[in-house]
Amino acid sequence: DCLEFARALSSLRAGRSFDKASFERVLEGVRAKVSALLWTLVVNKAGLMSHLAAIKDTFLMARGELFHSLLTDARRVLAAPPRVNTADADMAMAWQAAVSGGGSSTGAQADTLLPRFTLRWAPGAAGGAAGSQ
Repeated sequence: DCLEFARALSSLRAGRSFDKASFERVLEGVRAKVSALLWTLVVNKAGLMSHLAAIKDTFLMARGELFHSLLTDARRVLAAPPRVNTADADMAMAWQAAVSGGGSSTGAQADTLLPRFTLRWAPGAAGGAAGSQ
């Protein structure tokens, strides 16, 4: 395909004058081929749909049992004021406990993408707002 596009561009360059319509056709062919290859790579091989479903399930709370488990496991951490030095580690431990199931039936054990998510303490302007990444 690359050789075909190179030949088409070379033939355009060899022409006596620049033909804008021919150039646009060649560029559209390149764009269409690259788009198809990227679609195959991102959607089919990399599993974009499963990644998007995991993001939707996790951050739009379709996984309510996971967040219930997280809040139950993090109750001690959330009850006290955040300790700047250990806030990330405290939340990471609570998140991992929720993800691993900790004896409850969150269904997270079968989710291969969920362990890639992390929670981090992000102090807000008031110095205490929680955030996630």
